[in-house]
Amino acid sequence: MLTVWDDRSGSPDKARLQRMMPELAHVVKDSGRLINGIEGISFSIGSDSGWVDPPRRFVWGAPPAPPPFNPDKIKMPIEVAIFRQARERFLREAKHNYDVQLEHATQEYWARVDEQVRQFIAWVIDTPARPSPCTHFEDLAVRMQGQHRSLNLVITDGLFDCPPAVRGNFHEVLDNSKIIVLMVPTVHENPDWSEETRFRGRERDILRLFPSAVILRPYQIESLATLLEESLSTQTTGPGVRQAPLATSGPPYVPGNAMLPMLGRKAVATSSLLQHDDLLKSQVEADLRSIIKKKQMENVRLSWGTNLGECFTNQDLQEMISTRRALKVAESLKSDKSFLEIAMAAKKLPPKLRISIEDANRKALHKTWTERGIIDADGQTVAGVQAEIMIAAAIVDELQYLVERLPLDEIESLLLQANPR
Repeated sequence: MLTVWDDRSGSPDKARLQRMMPELAHVVKDSGRLINGIEGISFSIGSDSGWVDPPRRFVWGAPPAPPPFNPDKIKMPIEVAIFRQARERFLREAKHNYDVQLEHATQEYWARVDEQVRQFIAWVIDTPARPSPCTHFEDLAVRMQGQHRSLNLVITDGLFDCPPAVRGNFHEVLDNSKIIVLMVPTVHENPDWSEETRFRGRERDILRLFPSAVILRPYQIESLATLLEESLSTQTTGPGVRQAPLATSGPPYVPGNAMLPMLGRKAVATSSLLQHDDLLKSQVEADLRSIIKKKQMENVRLSWGTNLGECFTNQDLQEMISTRRALKVAESLKSDKSFLEIAMAAKKLPPKLRISIEDANRKALHKTWTERGIIDADGQTVAGVQAEIMIAAAIVDELQYLVERLPLDEIESLLLQANPR
C-alpha cells in the first residue's frame, strides 16, 4: 500500500500539477503489479485539522492467482476417462474454460485498477474550498511519525511559509520509512529567479525536515516507478523490514496474496485477494443488515399480544401494500450516505459474493409466533413477518439497482448530495 500525502495548503500550483497527472497515472498503473492500492491523506487543510481528516482509500487488490491448470487433478466421468479421444476432448474443454475464466478475472482486475487510479488522480487535483494560508510541515511530520507508513509519497511545493517555520528534522523517528517527495511548482513563484534557484531553495528546506527523503522534480516523475519497485522489493525481501500497516479508520481492507505475470507485468508477492474480498463482503453484509433491521423496526410495529393495539395485523399489512411503504422506504435510501457507501463498496465485490449478500438479507427480523411456539415480543405475527420481508426485499432490490445499473460516478454524485443518517 502506497501512502500519498497531498498538500492542500493552496500554494501548490494545481493547474500545472494537473498537467503532470497523465504521467503520474501511468506510473501508478504500472506499479499496480507492486501495490494493491493507495491510501490518500491530506495535510494543511484550511482551518480544519489535518490530524482528524480520515484517509481516502483507492484499493484494487491483487490480480487473480489461481493454481496452474493441472490435467491430473481434473475429475471426469468414467465413460470419458477410459477413451483417449474423449478424455483429450474433455481436457481441452476444461483448459479452455480455465483460460476464459482467468482472462475474465484479469480484465476485471485491471478495470478496478483503472477506476481506482482515476479516482485517485481526481482527488489529487481537487482544489481545496478553503485553502490554508500557509503550510505546517511540522504537523505533517508528526502525523507521519504517528502513523508510520513504510512507503510514502509527499506531493507538495515545499514552501515553508508558516511562521515560525520549524525546520528541525524527524530523522530518528522516520528513518525506517521510505519518503519520496514530488516537488511541484508553487503559485508564489518569483519570476525573476530561474526554476533551478526556486526549486533548490525549497528542496533544502524539505531535506532539513526529512534528511533521508528522495526528492523528484516534475520532469523526474517517471523515476517514481523505479523508486517504488526498489522500495517494495526491499520490503518483501529485506530482513526485518516492516510492512506498512493499513489505516485504522474505515472498513478493514486487507490486500491480496500472489501476483501472477499478467499483461506483461512482473509477479511479486502481496496478501490474498480472496481474503480482501471476504473482509469487504463481511463489512458490506454487516452494514446492509444494520440498515435493513433499522427500517424494519421503524416500519413494522412490535407484537406482544393478540389484542387490538398489541400486534401488527393483516389490516396493517394491507395498508403497507396499498401505500407502497416498502418501496418508499427503499427509495428514500438514495439520499442516505451510509447506504450509498454500502453500494460503492458492494460494487467492488465479485458478482458471486454480492449476490450471496443480497440473497442472505431478503429475510424477516423475527420468527412467527407459530415457529417459536409462544406469543411474546421476541416473535411476530405472520402479517408482521411478511411486512419485514417486504421491506428487506425492497432495500436489497434498491441496492442491486444502484450497483448493477448506475455507474460509479453517478453513485458518487448521489453521495455528495446525501444526508448522514
